[in-house]
Amino acid sequence: MVKLRGENLTSYADNLRIYNIKAVSQYSQETAVEFIPQKPISSTISINADKYEIKAGETLQFTYEIEEGSVADVIWSVSPSSYATINGDGMLTAKKGGEVTVSATVAGTAVKAEKTVKITSIDVTNISVNKSEVNLKVGESEQITIEITPDNATDKSVTWTVADNTIASVSRGKI
Repeated sequence: MVKLRGENLTSYADNLRIYNIKAVSQYSQETAVEFIPQKPISSTISINADKYEIKAGETLQFTYEIEEGSVADVIWSVSPSSYATINGDGMLTAKKGGEVTVSATVAGTAVKAEKTVKITSIDVTNISVNKSEVNLKVGESEQITIEITPDNATDKSVTWTVADNTIASVSRGKI
């Protein structure tokens, strides 16, 4: 849709070409319309990164290439978004292990490129407990703490259990 704005009309897109429409009047009452074609919107796109496997917590920069002599506004996305995020500049941030699909789409078109990235988890290598033995009387309690290594392990969740829950119970390290 084209709207008049003072002496200029707004731009519009037609068949992947952008036109600037300009109302022109020189020394007369007559007005002519001049169509000035802009660079065409790209009909192809490809995306690249230095590698396609990263660890959870790491980032990876994606870039895109379009047809020479064309223009494109690129929209980045990643799926599933629970495994990674990507910003408007193509910077992927891995959250947890799995595979994601990174997509770059030329705005306003169906032109798209995709790449698969494998995200590896960082496994827990050790769990240390602050006390190796606890002696309690009936009604007493004690808090036990743990240290998980490495600090950047992907999944640091812990399930606390006791051998005989008729004698004692544990919740979040509190016996």
